[in-house]
Amino acid sequence: MNTNNSWLERLQAARADLNGHAIQVLLAEARQYLLLIARAQWPQKLQAKESPSDLVQQSVTEAVHALPNFDGSSPEQWQAWLRSILMNNLSNLLKHYSRKKRNISREAPAGLGSASSPCPSLIDPEPTPLTHLLQSEGASQLQAALATLSDKHREIIFLRHHEKLSFKEIGSRLELTEDTAQKRWTRAIFALSQRIGNPHDA
Repeated sequence: MNTNNSWLERLQAARADLNGHAIQVLLAEARQYLLLIARAQWPQKLQAKESPSDLVQQSVTEAVHALPNFDGSSPEQWQAWLRSILMNNLSNLLKHYSRKKRNISREAPAGLGSASSPCPSLIDPEPTPLTHLLQSEGASQLQAALATLSDKHREIIFLRHHEKLSFKEIGSRLELTEDTAQKRWTRAIFALSQRIGNPHDA
């Protein structure tokens, strides 16, 4: 309850001053969260042409402009709203290359490894391990951040990115529905993104 109230206060402060410190902190966390999501979900056929960080920056910029329209009242709703912006931009990017009818999947990768998308039409059955995706940003920092997560969050990240299981397979392993497994993974990634920014936070 206190955590949620604190988050609402930060959101209100960010809305009150779009050039202030509060929104800079909020957007830094959003950028970290979306970058983890984008890198973990990046379609293989975009690797040679586009960077996840560029799409994240575009999405964060759009979030700033649309912030007055955000009517959520919890961190979970904030996460879902940010994801919707990111995934809409990713969908538009895929449509852009589809219209050009270019097969870029055979080109040499310019960025990080491939992964899957939560959108049914973008699913790739081979998600790239999170440790591989983030090794360029400091494996020791990642390991320290992972150590602060709850057991269930560490477990689902391990199953998704180390064992490369689908959400359906994770659901079967943990006795969860596929949708619940995906939501738990999303919460785990959000928690991890916050820990990377503040590795000593519990």
